[in-house]
Amino acid sequence: MGFHQNIFHALQSLNLQDVGTFQHHALQARLQIINTFKHSQTESCSSVYPIFSQLQILNEVEAALKCVASFNSQSESTLSIEDLELLWDSRDVIGRVSPSHHEPIISARISTLHAFSFLHEQNEVNRALHSLLLKKSRLLRACMRLGTNTGCETALVSAAKLDVVESLNWRTRFEEAEVAKCQGDIQHAARVLRILLKDMTQDMEGADEILLCQVLNLYGSVLMDSRAKPPKIIIEEFFKKSVGKLEQKNYDCGKVLENSYHQLALYGDKLYKEVHQYLESDAIQAKKENIVRSKEELIRVRTILANCADEKERKDLHRKHALLQKNITIDGNVLKDLEKEQEDYLQLALQNYLKCLLTSQKHDLHVYRAVALWLENLNKPHINKMVNDYGVNIKTYKFAPLLYQLVARLTCKNEGQHSFPGVLNSILERVCVDHPHHSLPVVLALSNAHGDDEVQKKSTQHRLQYDQVLEEDRVQAAKLLISRLKKMPLCDHILEMERVWVAYISLANWSDGKERHSPGDVVKIPRNQPIAHIKDIQYTSALTRPLPLQPSGIYEPILIKSWGNTCTYVGGINSPKRLTMTTSDGCSQFELLKGKDDIRQDAVMEQVFGIVNTLLAKNPNTRDKALSMRTYQVIPLSQRSGLIQWCENTQPFGEYLIGRQKKGGAHKLYYPLDYPAVVCRKNMEEAKLESQERKLQVYEDILEHFKPVFRYFFYENYPLAHEWYKRRLNYTRSVATNSMVGYILGLGDRHVENILLDKGTAEVIHIDLGIAFELGKCLPTPETVPFRLTQDVVDGIGVMGIEGPFRQSCEATLQVLRMSSEVLITIVEVLRHDPLYQWTLSPVQIQRLQADEDEVDQGISINSASMADRVVLRVRQKILGLEEGYTLSVAEQVTVLIQQATNNTNLSRLYPGWQPYL
Repeated sequence: MGFHQNIFHALQSLNLQDVGTFQHHALQARLQIINTFKHSQTESCSSVYPIFSQLQILNEVEAALKCVASFNSQSESTLSIEDLELLWDSRDVIGRVSPSHHEPIISARISTLHAFSFLHEQNEVNRALHSLLLKKSRLLRACMRLGTNTGCETALVSAAKLDVVESLNWRTRFEEAEVAKCQGDIQHAARVLRILLKDMTQDMEGADEILLCQVLNLYGSVLMDSRAKPPKIIIEEFFKKSVGKLEQKNYDCGKVLENSYHQLALYGDKLYKEVHQYLESDAIQAKKENIVRSKEELIRVRTILANCADEKERKDLHRKHALLQKNITIDGNVLKDLEKEQEDYLQLALQNYLKCLLTSQKHDLHVYRAVALWLENLNKPHINKMVNDYGVNIKTYKFAPLLYQLVARLTCKNEGQHSFPGVLNSILERVCVDHPHHSLPVVLALSNAHGDDEVQKKSTQHRLQYDQVLEEDRVQAAKLLISRLKKMPLCDHILEMERVWVAYISLANWSDGKERHSPGDVVKIPRNQPIAHIKDIQYTSALTRPLPLQPSGIYEPILIKSWGNTCTYVGGINSPKRLTMTTSDGCSQFELLKGKDDIRQDAVMEQVFGIVNTLLAKNPNTRDKALSMRTYQVIPLSQRSGLIQWCENTQPFGEYLIGRQKKGGAHKLYYPLDYPAVVCRKNMEEAKLESQERKLQVYEDILEHFKPVFRYFFYENYPLAHEWYKRRLNYTRSVATNSMVGYILGLGDRHVENILLDKGTAEVIHIDLGIAFELGKCLPTPETVPFRLTQDVVDGIGVMGIEGPFRQSCEATLQVLRMSSEVLITIVEVLRHDPLYQWTLSPVQIQRLQADEDEVDQGISINSASMADRVVLRVRQKILGLEEGYTLSVAEQVTVLIQQATNNTNLSRLYPGWQPYL
């Protein structure tokens, strides 16, 4: 007899009050669980979760037995059922597991309550059953959003049959509307909600006002989707009515209120975008041009009229004058109405985004859209006042992820408390005080923007003028902010960090006189460097060690204790140095110090990757697959120096395949008779100026004589079968996630030295992220693939190749990105307002990336607004699946992208240094 049969007989015994038989079957069920657990696979938690579900079911059924004695008297039955419900509620927090493991537990509870049919008073049992059935429907509805067929209707039908009070029947109908909306049956949802709202308003005395507000919110959302009523009616009669009722309540209605703010903000924002796009459309531009022409014509008519003596002609001119004036007035009023609508919707959206941030932790990502709207309208005093009024009460940690973009907008032009600079400074001061370890590095990087120049001035007596005029106002504003912060309790902290900052920048620009160092060269740091004299650090945390953001603002950071007296050159054009740092917890760690290199782009991309990881962690499907981007700390010190977290236990992809000197590696080890890597590159370089057909022939010849070997990486590093399988799956999912996110963000320059392999987990880590948002397509030799999926990358995935886990992970990641399209587009729009973000490539960058190309003298203007607009549009198209003029499903888009990434014609056209044969 199996587990479920024993549970059935135990419940049957409970119904008959046969305690002995109940205990026998409960024992048999426990033995079944023990036996199943003994034979389960320990390599994966997926086989253990169902066992834990069974164990919880058994414990809850056994707990129900303790209530049987009290069921003999009616007076104690209510207390007993409430105790049982409290016990069940306390056990609901079983972690983030799939709903498929939670649903059997709820079903078992329903069966347990049905077993109490011998009670004379059924009201409390029915109430508890009703609560469980609606809970089951909500759980199955969550599964429905993930594309799983569910049985919500069965649970709702069972709930509707129960004899319960009218207020509970209303909740059943509300859940029915939720299910219909989730299924896409908007008409049925609207019909149910319309009748429900009518019934509730007729019986206001018995109506639950919280439920009424939920009905108003849902009905407003349904009407919004179907456009069944004018926007103003939806806003006033549903969303604002709900918000008004909730704001007047003194009891706890937080979740419903924050959802009301959320819905109202989304609807207001949607309307704002529609009106804004219409105002920017060709039709409105033509109307504006027509008004200008009509006004010019009106002036001409007035001139002619002033000099006209003929009475008949004057009448015609008066008629024409009146007609022109009327048309100008009509068109002008249309534009004024549209602009007023846009302004109303802007205020509605921004106000409710800010209210949502004020009351909720669930919708913290709304801060990106709120800041984007603020930056779009920063010259409007009433918008700045609104941000200031609400911002002073919003927890400062919510602004911390946007520090780079906010600090970049600093200016010395402060025109009052409610001016944009005044509000911005107020927010930044609060963030710096509450979260100094996260905010001060960003402000100091800007205030020390010319720190490299100061170092060069001391060493060469010639101060560099790089971009000084462009950034001087921001730099001065950052220095003023630092000065104000020094008057607060942060003074000692800031003074210490400034010493550390100067020491890092000085060492980044130091050289021992040699023109070039080989990777691995160890050099002693001279005693005249400031970093050699910094001691007794009391405030400065280890900058390259991630410190989680704490909403409370209470931190116990790991502090810097000292640095080693040597540094190691790791190779590269600008000779970056690897430092050894000892921290207050007794550990030593490496960190990479870069000079003469702007790493602010990398810092912003790591910021975006962190947001993407938040989105992936919120979705059950991608969370179960553990899909994420590997990130690392990037700390700009100035505009040409920076500090980067050293990725421990990693190896460049290319180093494993062809060795550090490009003459060995796995290819030489496993296929010694194949073409050497240097010959492959030489052949591609020779064919660079040939026809496309010739390039393809050369590339296919290379593939024929250069076989993939990356599968051996897993054999060498993970000898145990289960570990080999787990690491290879990690690699597959990591490649898939990085490919999809990299495609959406247009990440380029993915050659084999810019991809690291974590030897511990087999995940890939992408570094050197300066080429993003499809800038790779602007290179002299344009990049022709959406991401790196070459023969060695595919070889590591296993015999299934691009099918199986790789495709599944790609589709899961892209699905989440589509579902979160507005968040991602908002993030890009916020970057669009970042004056420090570089949207195009400079000649120096092109020279560094493709040094042997002839077109590097073509300068491109920096921070082009038109380029930023194009980037936002292209990101939106990618997320929505628009490829080559066609809108594709997630599966279709993944197929197209894989085909593009693996197409030999595309790969043969790449720059030879990309090494597409690896």
